[in-house]
Amino acid sequence: GELQANVGVLGPVYGLPEVAELIAAKGAGQEKGPLDPGLDAHFRGRWPALEAGLAAAKVESPLPPEPENAPACHQWLVDARLAELHA
Repeated sequence: GELQANVGVLGPVYGLPEVAELIAAKGAGQEKGPLDPGLDAHFRGRWPALEAGLAAAKVESPLPPEPENAPACHQWLVDARLAELHA
């Protein structure tokens, strides 16, 4: 499998090609600063549809609600980080 966390890549895949405009706007200004009012209104208007899409994806997901091996995952992460520290 592959984990893709880059919203610039995922936006167009999930019907949000305008995410590139948002990334560019945030990159050109202050990351935590305000957006242009028009751009802000556009993305706030999209919010209900995005939330509905996330809710539907959660219902349709083949993943279990909670990981079945959380302790093993935690230990793997601790071991991996310790190995990086000692490398």
